[in-house]
Amino acid sequence: MARRGRKRLVKRRQPNGQPYRPRQRDLEEEARRVAVSARERVYGLPCGLAGHQEAGDALGRAFIREIISRSEHEAGLEYERLYRQWVKVALVKPLASSSDLNRSSGYDGDDGDDPLYVERCRQVSERIHGSRRVLARAGPLCRLAVETWVVEQTAAWGLLGPLRCGLWALARGVDTRYGVG
Repeated sequence: MARRGRKRLVKRRQPNGQPYRPRQRDLEEEARRVAVSARERVYGLPCGLAGHQEAGDALGRAFIREIISRSEHEAGLEYERLYRQWVKVALVKPLASSSDLNRSSGYDGDDGDDPLYVERCRQVSERIHGSRRVLARAGPLCRLAVETWVVEQTAAWGLLGPLRCGLWALARGVDTRYGVG
């Protein structure tokens, strides 16, 4: 009499007949190996550098290749953090889209007039505008380079000079054209 159903796959099995499941640690290691090999392949990073945490974004790859200094890298990360915070606390709520499946429907009862919320928005807005003023004083090309590399996460290798100039200005908070703080 023939067996009914599909044939069993050849796998290691537990004593009860169930196939062994990979451990969570093994799954995480495999995901990390895939990410590192993709960074090596796509960005042309050497094996030793592709595993660094900084290799995940364009600014970090410039840092680990020693194109920009640590202070410039930290200034770029601070500007990115500040920019993301500014986008979150904007007083204008985005219009709901019918195709946005992650939106919450209905009125949340908040019209944005809580004094603590307004004060936090004002502080974040002042800080981002101050940083943008520093970048504007450094020059329009410097601002474009910082926005491209830091905010948009795009490596524009032709803008390395203006990027370093803009990050230097952000790190020191000075006007690079006139040497005035």
